[in-house]
Amino acid sequence: MNVRKRGLALLMCICMIFTLLPFSAFADGTSEPDVVYGTYDENGTTWTQKTGLTAVGEPYTNSATGADVTYSKTATPVEGQKDTYNITLKIESKTSSTAPGASAIVLVIDISTSMYQCTECGRSWENGQNHERGCSYRVGGTSKVSFEQTRLYAARNAAVNFVNSYAGAKENAGRYLQIVSFQGYAYKNLSNWMDVSNASDRQNVIGVINALEPVYKGNSANGTNLEQGLSLADECISNAPNGIASDKKFAVVLTDGDINGHWAQKNIELAAGNGWINGYTDGTFRPNKSIIRAETFAMINRVLDRQTESVSDLLPTSEMNMWSDNLNENAWYYKDVQEATNYHKCDRVGDSVYEKWTEKVPDIDWASYQI
Repeated sequence: MNVRKRGLALLMCICMIFTLLPFSAFADGTSEPDVVYGTYDENGTTWTQKTGLTAVGEPYTNSATGADVTYSKTATPVEGQKDTYNITLKIESKTSSTAPGASAIVLVIDISTSMYQCTECGRSWENGQNHERGCSYRVGGTSKVSFEQTRLYAARNAAVNFVNSYAGAKENAGRYLQIVSFQGYAYKNLSNWMDVSNASDRQNVIGVINALEPVYKGNSANGTNLEQGLSLADECISNAPNGIASDKKFAVVLTDGDINGHWAQKNIELAAGNGWINGYTDGTFRPNKSIIRAETFAMINRVLDRQTESVSDLLPTSEMNMWSDNLNENAWYYKDVQEATNYHKCDRVGDSVYEKWTEKVPDIDWASYQI
């Protein structure tokens, strides 16, 4: 009998050893274990959790998931069976509100009436126009523009392809998306952020994209206002789901340009063609945006050919009027502000539009001209 008890005790000891052997759980490809180990007391009835330790006894924080994990383990004797227990291991994981690698993107889509134009020749599908001569879509003598040949159709397809790519292969991965469409005004097209890694949310988003069209149509449509779209996108990003890092929040813009159909389109194109305006670094002009002082200086200087190629073509700072808000020589507006606020003499640099300052002259007393 004693031999039988010793044999059962040895068997239980072996089972306990296998039960408590270290094992690894992998999160998003990491090899770090996210299991905390513990032990039974000598009677095999009470489990004591060893918090904050891995199998090798080192402190461990699961940086991949940010999980707050608790463990409990109980052993209940089986009635009528000596040295036999039912063992229960309970693992509870409380994670942050977003999944590992979560991100938030606002898809900003142009729905102005210019998006109804042919992607190649610019003729309008909405107005039933024919393709221009030379357009590759034109077949025979005449050929009307079809919707499948428009910029809006191309933008919809691009948006759907983007969503499918952004979603990834892992379900519920925290790939949040919001849609903003714009023409003269901007509109938020989803009531809430949607996780497109979830199949049902992804299909809902794609349905919304494929239904996008101009809110205002015809000749009375109110142009293209990318600035409105970007402003609303920024507002959406500020209200993105909690727990997403700032460098994981983006806006992606699909547009044919921000001046097509705008009342000032021809004037903007003329000014840009003459080099008087350059637009923004993202390739837009933002015609509905308020102009700032530095931009005004820059445009007037270009119209009057009052430009220096580099800071070295100005005079030393000790010889110029300097301004507390224009001390950064690397700022894009530095030379233009100095040009506009210093009365000076200069030499033209060859046949170029640039000048090199030679002398500072006294400033004009503008107050003396006041009536």
